[in-house]
Amino acid sequence: MKKINFSILKGFNALIVLLLGVFGFSCDFMSKKDYGSPEMDFIIKGKVVEKTAQKPIKNISIRYMWQNDGVFTDEQGNFALYKTRDYRIDKTIAVIATDIDGEENGEYLTDTVYVDMSDAQKTKKGDGEWYEGEFTKSVTIELTEK
Repeated sequence: MKKINFSILKGFNALIVLLLGVFGFSCDFMSKKDYGSPEMDFIIKGKVVEKTAQKPIKNISIRYMWQNDGVFTDEQGNFALYKTRDYRIDKTIAVIATDIDGEENGEYLTDTVYVDMSDAQKTKKGDGEWYEGEFTKSVTIELTEK
């Protein structure tokens, strides 16, 4: 076996450490968009109606899945549900519609609606960095009477 010249290996290692230090640790040429998840605002606007008669339903709780706070439909069944500065990997948002007022305006079964945001309208521009902007989608939720 040949003897390895350790001074050559030490020099090679020093060169690798120097190159990693210059190119690996001190580079700041990547923008914030090159990594991470962008933030965006979502607005789901819509109307809740009775499935067969298509009449609007008031006082229906509308909320995003896995969240307790939400909004209620007005007298015409309209609502606007906001989700601000969210990190979205998928393009589908689950929305839950629940009748919580009992028999006051009829009783309806709870329904989960999956809203495809891939074709949502961009309603506010982003800042060119992390914030992608605001996206709005309109939906109609049809509930079935109990």
